[in-house]
Amino acid sequence: MDISWSAILKVMLAGFATFVLLPVALIIRDMILWKLINFFILNDKLRMKIREYALKADLYNEKYSGQHSFDEPQIEKGLKFLSESQKAQDEIQDLKLLINRKSRFLNWLLVHYKQDYVNPINDWKKQAKEEIDSRKQSANKSIQPSANATSD
Repeated sequence: MDISWSAILKVMLAGFATFVLLPVALIIRDMILWKLINFFILNDKLRMKIREYALKADLYNEKYSGQHSFDEPQIEKGLKFLSESQKAQDEIQDLKLLINRKSRFLNWLLVHYKQDYVNPINDWKKQAKEEIDSRKQSANKSIQPSANATSD
């Protein structure tokens, strides 16, 4: 059996490429991928949009939800109310679409490149809502009169 040096060299190069170069290339690919994800998707701009969405949704629920009736002399006021309500709803919908589009794209990237990472956008949404709720509660507590106060 005759084994040439070229065959041995080919096997060594294939092993080197498989066990050294490929893992290094995958590590570099993942580093570049995460740099791009953090720069284009998970950035401060998206966090601000999420906070804006949570705030606008909360304000919409306070101001425009529920039943509103306007008498005939108040038709202009009713139409203005409906116009403002529709504008606010459109702004909320636009923000929601932007956030959901980035979230879906991030999920696709994570699955496609087999990354073991959880999409933080839903957590950011929950945090923004909790932040607004806690601010509302603290504002309500400061408005309510103290129980120890006595009336004259």
